[in-house]
Amino acid sequence: MNLLLMGPDWKSVAGLRGELVRDMLAAGWTVTIGAGGARDAAYSALSAAGADCVALPLSRTSISPLGDLKLLVTVYGLCRRLKPDVVLAVTVKPVTLGLIAAWLAEVPVRTGMITGLGYAFTEGPGLKRRLVRTAVSLLYRMSLGRASRVFFQNDDDIADFRKLRLLSERTPVTRTNGSGVDLVRFSAVPLPSGPLVFVMVARLLIDKGVREFADAARRSLGKHPELKFRLVGAFDSNPAAIQRNEIESLVAEGVIEYLGELSDVRPALRNAHIFVLPSYREGTPRAALEALAMGRPVLTTDVPGCREVVIDGVTGRLVKARSPDAIVEAIEWFVQCREELELMAVAARKDCEFRFDVHSVNRIVMNQLKSDLAGCERLTGDSFAA
Repeated sequence: MNLLLMGPDWKSVAGLRGELVRDMLAAGWTVTIGAGGARDAAYSALSAAGADCVALPLSRTSISPLGDLKLLVTVYGLCRRLKPDVVLAVTVKPVTLGLIAAWLAEVPVRTGMITGLGYAFTEGPGLKRRLVRTAVSLLYRMSLGRASRVFFQNDDDIADFRKLRLLSERTPVTRTNGSGVDLVRFSAVPLPSGPLVFVMVARLLIDKGVREFADAARRSLGKHPELKFRLVGAFDSNPAAIQRNEIESLVAEGVIEYLGELSDVRPALRNAHIFVLPSYREGTPRAALEALAMGRPVLTTDVPGCREVVIDGVTGRLVKARSPDAIVEAIEWFVQCREELELMAVAARKDCEFRFDVHSVNRIVMNQLKSDLAGCERLTGDSFAA
């Protein structure tokens, strides 16, 4: 099997698809990775694993027709040179532009992986968001109409893509339990002693619920000053980004502790009791899966992507989105029912082992790609690599 995997940047591919790449290579596949950004430690790690890495003129957040045309032409040329059996594209630009290029280059199997609706389709005001939504919708219709299959991480996204007519009823879909999590690297650890610590790990975006987390922390500290609220994540160029001065103000006020962007989030999870993600919408949040794997109950919102992660009252709590009141209520429940934490911690790890093991998720993806390629061979009579 000769596969071209396209992602937004090296860090994202290494962090979220690294185990998939390694499992493909272990199965004897030839894997080429195309992504944007400068060569960094993530690029080196993927190359060291045995993948061939090719830089693409791809910027995750910029809006440039000329830049997008350059990306399309580059991917088309790459496909013509490599002649991959399969293209697997992840996130908006690789899916929308990469799959069109792969279709033009006559790649036999063209697949996309939808990891959430993203900024353009998250509810919110603003002319820019509406314009981006219109442009992305058009590109999705064009690219997914030429896809062999589309992978989704939750049923709500499948329904919404159909409802918005971004995805034809004729296009096959496969549902996976997110991207999975490495259960060895993220092993279960005992809950710490001391006052309850709540940690949020996410990109610093309004849509991730950072402001709701901070508001709930402020109000909870008024009643329980011993509690601790920690925030982990990188500042972002997304239009919905939280600015650095806002975080600095919260830290100065004593509402949160900001731990910065961590290359390894395990110490932050190990030293916390409850993981919090008040997001407005997700595909399947990887950070929440990592928390479950380490035996940390998850407090998150009852929205697409997040609701799939938590069994309410068993492995964590689900609350209304965009509601600091609901988060405060849940925090109070954890304070009053602290004895439930140990049971939730055990249940969190067990459920993660059952549903979210990365190698199980990878097998679903790889088996489906092999099946689709075999189907092409039967239809065309061509001979493809095993």
